[in-house]
Amino acid sequence: ALQSPGGALRTSVQVALDPRVHVDPADLQLRQLAMRRVWEFTRPFARATLAVARLGDQAGAARQLIERAGASAQLRQQARELEEEVNRLRGRLNGFRRVLFAAFAIERVTARPTDDQLHQIDGARAELPGLIEAINALIVDRLPALYAQMDAEGVHPDPGEPLEVPRWQR
Repeated sequence: ALQSPGGALRTSVQVALDPRVHVDPADLQLRQLAMRRVWEFTRPFARATLAVARLGDQAGAARQLIERAGASAQLRQQARELEEEVNRLRGRLNGFRRVLFAAFAIERVTARPTDDQLHQIDGARAELPGLIEAINALIVDRLPALYAQMDAEGVHPDPGEPLEVPRWQR
């Protein structure tokens, strides 16, 4: 309904396929199922991408702080390994972009999705939970363990010197 100060206008709308294009109903149903699977995949994929970016920033900052502080070889190694693991996870996530390309291809064509496109979508959906579990292990265990070890060795970020508060004359 379209509302305005003078009243409301109501009308019905019917959505139909382009009559010039014939699409087999079974092909259309498979296409819609594939697109729904991609849509369900995108939210956890996007969250995982953001989490890995955040982990990369934190791991990199921790490694730099550890190196500047001259911390133990064990702590430096732990930080390097964590950063390498984040980079491996980032690489695995980048591999999932093939699903998005498959979705774009399916969206542009009214034909049945190819077996390869369906295989890519199903494969990514099968792999993503394990990847998210690996990301969660970094969030819940490995990064906090690194921070605890940093704390034990007295490696802390330097917040800097306090700023001088201006005192204005009136």
